[in-house]
Amino acid sequence: MIDPRDVTNFNRTNAELEEFIIFCCLVHGKTAAIQAQKLNNFLLKATDIYGDLSPFRLVWWLTKEGRLLELLSEAGIGQYKKLVPCLERLSSSGLNLKTCTTSDLEAIHGIGPKTARYFLMHSRPNQKIATLDRHILSWLRERGYEKAPASTPSKAHYSYWENIFLKEAEKLGKSPELLDLEIWKNKSSRLQHS
Repeated sequence: MIDPRDVTNFNRTNAELEEFIIFCCLVHGKTAAIQAQKLNNFLLKATDIYGDLSPFRLVWWLTKEGRLLELLSEAGIGQYKKLVPCLERLSSSGLNLKTCTTSDLEAIHGIGPKTARYFLMHSRPNQKIATLDRHILSWLRERGYEKAPASTPSKAHYSYWENIFLKEAEKLGKSPELLDLEIWKNKSSRLQHS
C-alpha cells in the first residue's frame, strides 16, 4: 500500500508504478491517507476477482466487463466522472511509466500538470519540476509571494509558479521532492491540530 508520508521511491517495479500513477490520479482534492487505503481496498477486491495481475491489467479487465465503476464505488473512491475514463485510457495507453514525460501523461484526459509532476517527482530522481498544490502555494505566499494563487494555477501560469518554487528549493539546498514532502507534512500536521 502507498504511504503518502513516504511516497518518494525511485526503484518502483512496473506494477508499483501503475499503482502509484492511479494513486496520483485519485488523490486530487482528497485526503491522501484515506485515498491510499481506498485504492488498496479497490485493488484487493479486483485481485480477488481476476487474480494477481498488474493494476493496469485489473483496470483493463474491469473495463472490459463493465465493472470498473462498480468496484471504484464499492471502495468509495469518488470523482467517478473523471476517474473512470481517465483510468480506462491510462490502462490501455501503452505508456512506459519509466520513461514517459509530463506531456505524455497530460495527454491522458484527466491528468493535469500537477498530477503528472507529482508522479514524476516521486518516482524518478533529479526531476526539476514542482507539484503546485495548495500546500506549496500557501508556503510560497508565506515566503513573500503574495500573488501566488490559492489553488493549482492554470496550464498557462503553471511554469511561472513552478520556476519560483524550484528557485526557492535551490536557495534552501533541497531537492524539489524533499521540499515538497517537507512542506506537505508540515502543512497537513498543522491542519490536523487546528
